Amino acid sequence: MRTNYSDLGLACVLLLGAPSVFGCVVVGGGDDAANDETGDGDGDGDGDGDGDSGDGDGDSGDGDGDSGDGDGDTGDGDGDTGDGDGDGDASLPADFPASLTKVGGCGDVYIGATNEDGTVGILFNGAEIAATAHDLGETQIRESQLPSPDVDLRAAIGTLLDDGCNDTGEGPQITHEWTAVSGTVTLTVEPTGMPQPWEMPADATLELTNVTFEAQGLEPVVVDSWIVEDVYVGWLPG
Repeated sequence: MRTNYSDLGLACVLLLGAPSVFGCVVVGGGDDAANDETGDGDGDGDGDGDGDSGDGDGDSGDGDGDSGDGDGDTGDGDGDTGDGDGDGDASLPADFPASLTKVGGCGDVYIGATNEDGTVGILFNGAEIAATAHDLGETQIRESQLPSPDVDLRAAIGTLLDDGCNDTGEGPQITHEWTAVSGTVTLTVEPTGMPQPWEMPADATLELTNVTFEAQGLEPVVVDSWIVEDVYVGWLPG
């Protein structure tokens, strides 16, 4: 199944049975020797009868053990349900990429667009272009058909995804990511201000057209049309 998005704006467990208990009732004989024979009769009759009852109790104990095995099977079923919940977390939200309203850039050239929490985003790294724009004194437009050596483009879920231009922090912490494998990426860079050894100031516009993002074991994502404009780039992160 493929997901399409379009946005033209800024974006005893084991139960152990108890052991069987066997009772033994001893009925004593008479006080005098004359009752010995009678006493033997009583012992044989009563003793054998009680022993048979004890065997019966043992069979009941085995039955309890079978019930314990049944409880164990139920526990395995709960584990399967847990696995399903884990897979559901690795998916982009329904409002992607319309929720990507927080945009920043730096270097030559990096652009990151995330939601307000920095937990979902599109992260772009491109080959040098701001310096070329300043050297030639004019706007540069680069249209790349993916895959391209000029483009590293990912959709991601994680934390601190809005921290890509802070080289003193932890930077983006990516939990799941999708790599752009096809489509068109257009980067427009307009030089602004005076170039310095530490920066090549420029405004960048990034546009995606029919871009497919894929990841092993995850649903592919297709962005039909998405654009971010006037992103300040060319400065060194710090």
